[in-house]
Amino acid sequence: MTVKETIKVLNRWLGRFHQEEGLLYGDEKRSITGITVCWMVTEKVIDFSVKKGHNLIISHEDLLFPPDYAFSKKEGVVSKRRTSLLKKHKISVIRVHYLADRYCVLDDFGKVLSLGEPVVKNGFHRVYEIKEISLQRFASNIKKHLKLKKVRITGSPLWKVKRIGGLWGGLGLSINASFIDEILRYNVDTVIAGEVDEYTMRAMKDMHIGIVEVGHEVSEETGLKNFANALQEKIGKIPVSYCPNELPYTLI
Repeated sequence: MTVKETIKVLNRWLGRFHQEEGLLYGDEKRSITGITVCWMVTEKVIDFSVKKGHNLIISHEDLLFPPDYAFSKKEGVVSKRRTSLLKKHKISVIRVHYLADRYCVLDDFGKVLSLGEPVVKNGFHRVYEIKEISLQRFASNIKKHLKLKKVRITGSPLWKVKRIGGLWGGLGLSINASFIDEILRYNVDTVIAGEVDEYTMRAMKDMHIGIVEVGHEVSEETGLKNFANALQEKIGKIPVSYCPNELPYTLI
């Protein structure tokens, strides 16, 4: 199977690629020896692929830095370093972003947190209702489900929470302010987020809405693992492995 044939499998399964998706690097005619699924192409992921003998990476996020949404030239220092490693090891990269979100990422995260069925499921909007508890206790429950030592919260630990909005991945960043504004219209009192910035934190605090932030990749990892397993069934004999990115920082 070639890279091009893999793209056809993905499109038949998930639908047509959106603008940010598709082949980001490499030769579509190259025969595949193995596939690594990851959240983002980093040096660790490339090393993992080389050790596994995989020459195709399917990444959820952008390969390049600055990324597409920064509207910048793509010849950055980081981009050159990453692409030089890909060239050296003859590895191709496909991005599956929107399609993976729609297929499993959003709903799988709600399931791993045992939030139950959403009371709102509209496009990418998810709202859950739970028995009223404190923000601190809710955050503690999230840590247990995700096996995290720390999470960041915005708002008083004593605030009462019951109606939870989902801002998985980077939906909590202020660049996605229009989406955040939409989720607020569902009368949530707390959101669980992958990644937020201080613009969002201060806006939510003014609205007396709590935030539990777990990490961008953490919030999407369950779905991407399930995506990798489902892809293995679609691909057949070619090995598919998931490589976690893990948190890039340490809380001290």
